[in-house]
Amino acid sequence: MMLVSSKSLLTFLALVCTFFLYTHDHFSTSPDDYAVPPSTTSEATIFDSKASTPQSALSSDIPPAPANFVPETTDRTGHVSEEMRPRILQATMMFGDKYIGLNERTLQSHVDHAKRWGYGDHVLRREIVGAGQWDKFIFSKVLHVQNLIIGELKRPREERAEWVIWYDADTLILNPNIKWEIFLPPDTFPEINFMATKNLDGFNAGLFFFRVDEWSVELLSDAYSLPRLRPEIDIGGNIEQNALKYLFGQEPHKKHIIYQPQAWYNGFKGDERAETEINGGDLLVHFAGINHDNEEEKKNELMSQWFAKIEAQPDEWEVPVEKTKYPGEIEAFWRTYKEAKDLLDTVHVRPDTQSGPDQDVKRARDELKWAIEELAYDAAHLKKCMMDMAQALRAAENPQVLAGSGGHADQQAFGSAKEYTRPAVGGQDRSLDTQEQFATDTVVQDETPEASRRFKSSPEEQNSADDQAPIGYADVSVG
Repeated sequence: MMLVSSKSLLTFLALVCTFFLYTHDHFSTSPDDYAVPPSTTSEATIFDSKASTPQSALSSDIPPAPANFVPETTDRTGHVSEEMRPRILQATMMFGDKYIGLNERTLQSHVDHAKRWGYGDHVLRREIVGAGQWDKFIFSKVLHVQNLIIGELKRPREERAEWVIWYDADTLILNPNIKWEIFLPPDTFPEINFMATKNLDGFNAGLFFFRVDEWSVELLSDAYSLPRLRPEIDIGGNIEQNALKYLFGQEPHKKHIIYQPQAWYNGFKGDERAETEINGGDLLVHFAGINHDNEEEKKNELMSQWFAKIEAQPDEWEVPVEKTKYPGEIEAFWRTYKEAKDLLDTVHVRPDTQSGPDQDVKRARDELKWAIEELAYDAAHLKKCMMDMAQALRAAENPQVLAGSGGHADQQAFGSAKEYTRPAVGGQDRSLDTQEQFATDTVVQDETPEASRRFKSSPEEQNSADDQAPIGYADVSVG
């Protein structure tokens, strides 16, 4: 009886040992398993400064993180570190073999810039949609940015990045001393969710900022869907850029968008029709407009020249931020924008006004609104619109029109317009916002776009107004 019991006990102990060894071999973890913590579900690429080739951020062999895993941006108490939490994510895409060698060098300039300032950098290395079909795979750009924004929105608010910046792979960082944060809107403009620049063709999608926000997700969804849901809209050419441009022109989106000076972060070299002046201390250069097959040699030569230029004279380009144009111009840009917006918000007029001084005020207000939405980078044009508003208010100053304002809106319009004695921005060399024009107090005659001429049509073409709308202005006085 004792013999049987001893054998049973030995058998039981053997089974326990076998089970222990099995679970140890198959379920134990080591620190090496989590050398790169999983942080995103995109097909992005994370660069190792010591590696010669990019390492994929995704692998089917990566096991789930252990329960006690602590991300790099979180301390051991579970609080997000403000010093380590990235406020900005960068994104681009590059695949195929065209310009791949030189573009890897431009790309590395962004990778180094991101590492210096703690930005997350996400490089898409394969098409998300439309492999081999340019008019389809180019929308991988839109989807890549959207995917990053969605990924951030899934995090607790205090752990999210706030902005995603797209840069084309043929942009080269010239001055790594300039942080992206310097261009972001002040907290007084929480409604601004998108920032970019314009060239001669309008909005350029070579570099832009999207706020991590539900609005951004919805707009990017609309841009991707536009060619299929609205095929009657002509967005040929740079199709993803034109899809975004079309949506930006729709009234509900305009208040969320601002266009900044092109020379700040999207200066062109290579396209003779649209080249801009690039000076020492500028953030980057964009080799745009030379992506055609017959211009490959031209682009390679131009990019090589710029690599040699910045390597030979780094001190000329890597200028401390306080010695660059940026602090003064950016402060003046937002000040001008705020004063123009404040003036616009003080004047309200019936939309069916068709004649007399009221119509002049309506026209002036509409022109100012258009300038704020489309030409915020052009301080000279903003100044002209503000002065036109002042003149229209003076002409219309009577009890019926100003509704008890006491002329305060007129005083603000005229006073604000006279304050601007220098340019608020430093745009491209051909733009209207040059230092010389403001220094000499020049009034620039600009061709008014068709979209802003809606008060020059016949009364029958005017928009009808609600019969209950008050006559004249409301909330005109300034606090």
